Amino acid sequence: MQRRAGGPFVQNIDQNYSLTPIEKAYLSSLGLPGAVVDSWLAQMNARRNIKAAPAARNYVRHNTDYNGKIRHPVLTMHTIIDPLVVVANESAYAELIAATSREELLFQTYTTGVGHCAFTGPKFLTAVNALDSWVRTGIRPTASAFPAALGFDSSFVPPPFPQP
Repeated sequence: MQRRAGGPFVQNIDQNYSLTPIEKAYLSSLGLPGAVVDSWLAQMNARRNIKAAPAARNYVRHNTDYNGKIRHPVLTMHTIIDPLVVVANESAYAELIAATSREELLFQTYTTGVGHCAFTGPKFLTAVNALDSWVRTGIRPTASAFPAALGFDSSFVPPPFPQP
């Protein structure tokens, strides 16, 4: 999106990255050590140097409309612990799609591990093959297409957005 928009359309120069004690407790309950979380926050606060380009913001404003009215199969894959894009975004997206009664066009899957888009090759290929099959056959994948042996967690339910 940034390439299409011609530059950064979001900024962080006026952002102070922090977590409440409740948010830190939640991350701890997922097995994420407090020292790791504190390190990520320190790294994020040390890189508050992105300034949005007005033309890029204008491009995004005029060329995006996240209204939930998807017309084709959409498969999302998210790591359970993602320090960049919180997994709670997945519940918000599912609610948006549900509000348009198009749930049959959305399949969401979750992987173990820590990191933004920290997918192994086998995880990525599994998702690509499942989506390709869905598009070709019209048959929506099931949880069995995403085996736990590869690091998929079919029992995971993302927390609501916004998180407490």
